Amino acid sequence: MPNHSDKTLFVALDVESATVQHHICQIGLAWFGAAGLSHVWKSEINPQFRFDGMSQYVHGLRESDIVAAPTFPELAGQLAHMLGGALIVTHSNYDVVALRKTMGRYGLSLPEFRWLDSCKVARQTWPELENHTLPVVTSHLEISLTQHHNALDDAIAAGEVVYRAMSAGFDLDDRTGASIILKPVAPESPVPNWVLKPDDSSDGSLWA
Repeated sequence: MPNHSDKTLFVALDVESATVQHHICQIGLAWFGAAGLSHVWKSEINPQFRFDGMSQYVHGLRESDIVAAPTFPELAGQLAHMLGGALIVTHSNYDVVALRKTMGRYGLSLPEFRWLDSCKVARQTWPELENHTLPVVTSHLEISLTQHHNALDDAIAAGEVVYRAMSAGFDLDDRTGASIILKPVAPESPVPNWVLKPDDSSDGSLWA
């Protein structure tokens, strides 16, 4: 099983969610060292929750794709082993929020890690861009983004953004990143009733 080591600079992470309330259904990790991308890991996750139409439209995953996948608690120990003490890179804070909420549902925690937002790194390094979404930044840098909203492809792309920023002068050292401890939080309110479900009647809907 891949694990970060003294030779790893950071681990890029991305998740996809089954609902607008961050029920994680896919996670991807990409390890980067001095020579760039070194290895990757991806898993579908059974969120034990109905997919909503909006999320399904964004990433294209369906409940049938994850029915046999492990649940988050079944992967938590493995994730803790792979991420503990590492510098974690995500593009925006969405993935950290999703991890926090998902772990809160199960009463889980992850070891402390350092977190770096590649969107902020891109904004600092290439301020001339019209915006700093992952597709815009990767297009500007000619980084391949094979399938946006696939967790592994997005993780690799976010890692490449930081790696390119380092070549452009961004300083990555032992002080880089905010210290994060993900502890259990109170569960959120139920999914709002306006969220479309995959089997809802949606004639004329954007999500159909």
